[in-house]
Amino acid sequence: TFFDVPPAMASPYPPSAGAASPAPAPTLYGRRIEAYDKAVGLIREERYSEALAFIRSGSKDIRGWDGIMSLEAALLSQEDPQAALLLYDKILASESRGRHWARALAGYKFLLEALADQGDHAALFRLVKCLSFEWRNREARDMVSRALEDPLFPDPLREELSRLAAVLAMRHGDFAAAEGHFAPRADRSSLRWLSTLRVRQGDYKGAAAARRSAADTLKGAARTREHQRVLEILTKGGLPSDALALLEEFPELAETVPAWRYFLGIAHLSAREPDKALELFEAEETARGAKGERLQRASYFKGRALEMLLRHPEAAKAYEAAAAGPYGYYGLLAKGRLATLHDLPRGPAAPAARLAALLETPTGADRDSMAYYLWISERLQGPLPERAADFRPRGGPGEGPRARAAAFRHISMGDGGRAVAELKHTPQAVPQGAESSADELMLLAGLAADEGEYGLAARFLGRLPDPEKGREPPRRWNYPPAHAREVLTAWRGRGVPPQVTLAVIRTESAFNPDAVSASNARGLMQLLPSTAERIAQGLGEKTPREEDLFEPSLNIRYGTEYLAALLESFGSLPLALAAYNGGPFNIAALVRAREGVPADVFVECLPFAETSAYVRRAVESAYSYEAAYLGGGSLPDLTFPVARPRTPPPDF
Repeated sequence: TFFDVPPAMASPYPPSAGAASPAPAPTLYGRRIEAYDKAVGLIREERYSEALAFIRSGSKDIRGWDGIMSLEAALLSQEDPQAALLLYDKILASESRGRHWARALAGYKFLLEALADQGDHAALFRLVKCLSFEWRNREARDMVSRALEDPLFPDPLREELSRLAAVLAMRHGDFAAAEGHFAPRADRSSLRWLSTLRVRQGDYKGAAAARRSAADTLKGAARTREHQRVLEILTKGGLPSDALALLEEFPELAETVPAWRYFLGIAHLSAREPDKALELFEAEETARGAKGERLQRASYFKGRALEMLLRHPEAAKAYEAAAAGPYGYYGLLAKGRLATLHDLPRGPAAPAARLAALLETPTGADRDSMAYYLWISERLQGPLPERAADFRPRGGPGEGPRARAAAFRHISMGDGGRAVAELKHTPQAVPQGAESSADELMLLAGLAADEGEYGLAARFLGRLPDPEKGREPPRRWNYPPAHAREVLTAWRGRGVPPQVTLAVIRTESAFNPDAVSASNARGLMQLLPSTAERIAQGLGEKTPREEDLFEPSLNIRYGTEYLAALLESFGSLPLALAAYNGGPFNIAALVRAREGVPADVFVECLPFAETSAYVRRAVESAYSYEAAYLGGGSLPDLTFPVARPRTPPPDF
């Protein structure tokens, strides 16, 4: 079996006993780090003018790096705050996010706070927007209240701040305050926000009316896009008659929304009209372009409609069609319904405990990565190669070969952290085609695993040719048992099943501990700093620094603490996952509005497309972890009616 494979080695690379390999040409990342370290050294010696001069003397590719720009902005904060703000704006607009981006955000807020304290109203406005972006809703609301009481606050900013105050009120569930701002206004932005407010109140007719009013202010394609949003609101709100009337009024929507039959069918299921839903799902199955996941989805919900009509033999045939398609979320749901209809087992007994037993680290050596080395060993279908420190990678021009050569040189000097940093921060380090040998790829994967960079290790392994061409690879190749120690600690302490924690990590960050989202969520389980602060308060612990969220052990401990609270409150995995991604207050409000709707239909009706997709991916991943290591997984059943939270959800 998989875990019977003995680990080839479970310790980091030792320093080479001989002379270090010749130094390769420095990589761009290497040159940036050298410049950064020198500048930091000068700053620590309080030689600020020299540090600034040194930074400004650097080449364009070094000065344009987030880390260096962040240092320059910090140095300019006192003597030229406006220039510092421009630099911070440039960093924060970057799509490249990580620790330096996070440090820049901290410096940006610190500067804005200082300027706001000096009476700079524009800085205060930017600070409120920053806090809102970070979902620090309480702090932002308090700051807005104080600002609006200031008679000297400029009128143009006051209006913008009032709008932001209404958005913050809506996030907090203070619908009356939000309504008081948006309802009297007829501009397009206010109408859109009013529509969002109505959805959160469960008033889908009102939401659609507000969005239609917004559409009336537009023409052409922009107007059609607004009508598409109106159709989405009506179908997700379980209002099929209104949605059909809209389609009749604007027939072009049938062309611009290819799957309109499916969405209308979901609306009929929400309204408990399975006979009408059945006709639409049957039409969707034969519609032009219906294949893959779209076809699976239609077949599964066709089966659900037939089952609601008590036509079980026909329902079983529809489920069989969905289960026979490409592997995925809807196929799993279909297999689950087939198991129920045929009175078959839905999965292995006690999967969490069985998976935990497999994930146990045999020796505790080399951090927690013993299980990961076993995973690598099977991926290679043999033991890991000897990881000699003096290995010579293939040479050649370009940043990729230089980064790999630099990594092996750092290994020869016993510096695994710097070696992995070279690989991680050089986009071309993971080779294409035949740039690297199989032995080199395996060595690099082992090196990344030594440093806990499991996502990077998986990328290197993904470049290895399949041992048997034409054979479907084992599912576990895409589901590594990474960070086993922290995952098991969460299971023992808070009861979060290992497969669920691993699924959330895989879905949130793809095992990248330095990941930063567009909303400033950080680390493996993508925690907002404000959420981590509330969790720390609940645990009676000191508030962690924002950078601490990049540490896997703390991130997983806090992330599973949050997930456990959501599971306890909502009582089911799909709703807890929806709350984890979309916010517990939002999901609780939607559940109250759609109480009694089957969970599988509720997931399709979530007004946040990202959250709906997130739940599907995470449910599928949790099953896949069980199937990968236990020989079979627990088939999900999402036919239960959604109910209000059993306890108030955590207000994070």
